[in-house]
Amino acid sequence: MDQWTARSINLLTGKRVVKLDHSNTVSIDNDVYAYREFCQIVCAMAKHLGATVEDTEMRLFSQGRGKGMWRNHVKGNK
Repeated sequence: MDQWTARSINLLTGKRVVKLDHSNTVSIDNDVYAYREFCQIVCAMAKHLGATVEDTEMRLFSQGRGKGMWRNHVKGNK
């Protein structure tokens, strides 16, 4: 669970599943329950997409350095 997968899950669910700090990185205030919910959502998304959990998580991560369309979308929708 990194800032990009966490921000993606928060954006897609419309709720604050993962707490982020002021610089949009994953906060140390997240507990096992937040991580468990994050994992359950990624697994449900994978099932819905007919993809592996690993592939789904990589899609949420996207490409860095401004190359990934999804990451640019996440940046624009804080």
